[in-house]
Amino acid sequence: MNKLYWAKVKPDAKLPQKRYEDAGYDLYPCFDEDYMVIEPHETKLVPLGVASAFDPEFVMILKERGSTGTKGIAQRSGVIDSGYRGEYMAPVTNLNTKRVVIKKQDVEYKEDAIIYPYEKAICQGVLLRMPQLESEEISFEEKEKINFVEVARLVPQKAIDRIIKVHSRLIKECGKKQNFYIIGDGPEKAKLQKLIKEYNVEDTFFF
Repeated sequence: MNKLYWAKVKPDAKLPQKRYEDAGYDLYPCFDEDYMVIEPHETKLVPLGVASAFDPEFVMILKERGSTGTKGIAQRSGVIDSGYRGEYMAPVTNLNTKRVVIKKQDVEYKEDAIIYPYEKAICQGVLLRMPQLESEEISFEEKEKINFVEVARLVPQKAIDRIIKVHSRLIKECGKKQNFYIIGDGPEKAKLQKLIKEYNVEDTFFF
């Protein structure tokens, strides 16, 4: 399919918007009441009025916006699978000591509260590609014997030296030997071989 489809679940819903340079789609509240109150340290599901369809290779993650995070309004877990066809709901937590009120523009609210405009996006949806991997069960002992492989041209941009440093430290801290195979060639090879010798892990790293 390789296309993202949006559908309004409610007639007055606002379709998600995203500029070309933005990472996420802005998602807007959509409810019938004049306002929604979220008490201090309370989590509420905020209806967004839209549903979607997209390829199974992707997943939609609901995330905070800068304008909500700076107001102490947190976006909780929100994973939208490709097969989900229901209305989007944003789990929103008020981290403040005052109530948060998501209020429509022409409605008055006189009590003390943090006012968040109904017409403003409450969260954003980031569409990510999910790697499709086969999974199988192995024993705990087999897991300890798994090798690592890095296939790359041996140039500074690939940062293989950092991999060597981190993996060497893990071996020393965990006390477990796991072989690391570096497959490739390039001008950095001699330097990397010297680094492996300096870290005394010649019996673990192989070219």
